[in-house]
Amino acid sequence: MAPAPTTTPSTASTAARWTSSESTSRLERSSWRLERDWTGRKKSVHSPVSATDRGNRPLTGYCNVTITLGNVNDEMPQFSEAVRSTTVRENLAVGSSVLTYTATDSDDDSSLRYSCLRNLTLAYDERGRKIDAAAKGVDRYFDINSTSGIVYVASVLDRETAERIVVTILVEDTKAVQPPQQSATAILTITLSDYNDNAPTFIPSSQYRANVSEGLALDSAILRVEATDADRGQEIRFELASASQDTLGVNSFNIDSSTGVVTLKQKLDFEVKTSFTFLIVAKDNGSPQLSSSATVCSEC
Repeated sequence: MAPAPTTTPSTASTAARWTSSESTSRLERSSWRLERDWTGRKKSVHSPVSATDRGNRPLTGYCNVTITLGNVNDEMPQFSEAVRSTTVRENLAVGSSVLTYTATDSDDDSSLRYSCLRNLTLAYDERGRKIDAAAKGVDRYFDINSTSGIVYVASVLDRETAERIVVTILVEDTKAVQPPQQSATAILTITLSDYNDNAPTFIPSSQYRANVSEGLALDSAILRVEATDADRGQEIRFELASASQDTLGVNSFNIDSSTGVVTLKQKLDFEVKTSFTFLIVAKDNGSPQLSSSATVCSEC
C-alpha cells in the first residue's frame, strides 16, 4: 500500500494560520486567533492547499480551499468622539436637540443602545462650585435617544441653578456574546448661557417705611433701597411711580436711579397731608427687560 500523501497549505501566510494532519489529511486551524473583522468584514477566506505522495518520485496536486468564517459578536463599540463640549441657551425648549452622538461596532449583528448615566452627572454653579446634581434635579436636564444618539433637553433648564453640567453617555451592544458586557462611555460637558429670566428683587423686603420731618431740608435723604438680579451682568436702575391715584407722593420725592437713594424734592405740609405712598420700580437692562416694584410709605 502506498504511503498516505501529506497535505500542507502552500503559502507562508496561510501556513501560519493552518496546519495539516498527515493521518487524517484534515486542514486544521493553528493557534493563531481567527478574527473575521480583521479580513475587512469578509465572510470567507481562500487558502491554496497542496498534497504530495510518498512515492519514489513524489507527485504533488493542488487545490483551493474556501473557508467560511462564522461571526461571533465580540467587538467593543466605539464612539467617534469620546469627549465633547457645547453651549446652549438656558431658555432652550424642552425636547430641543443639542447634538448627536455616533458609535460604531464592527460586528455584523451589533445592536447599539444609548443612555445617560444619571448617577454620574456632575454640576457646577456660575462660581465653579460643585452642587448636588440629583438633589437639584440637574441630572434630568438632558437625555439621549436610545437608538438615534440625539442628546436633547429633557426638563426646564436654569443657569442660576447650574451653569456647567457634565453628562456621561453610555453605548451598549445589546447582542453581545463575548464578553458579557460590551460598552463604551463618552463625556459631554454642556455650558448654559444666560437668558434674562429673573426680575430684580428688592432686599431685604419690597415694603419700606420712612419718617419724614415736616421741616426737613430739600434734597435730604430719607431712605435707600437695594435690589439684586440673579441674571448675569444686569445693571439695575430705579425710578419712582405713583401708587394708585396718589400722585402727591411721587411728586414730593426724587430717587437716584443708580444708588437707590430717595431724597426730598419739595417741602411737605403736615396740614395738607400727613402720609405719602409711592412705588419704586427696579428695572434691569436685559432683553427682554424685567422689573419689579417696592412700596414706600412715609409719614410726617
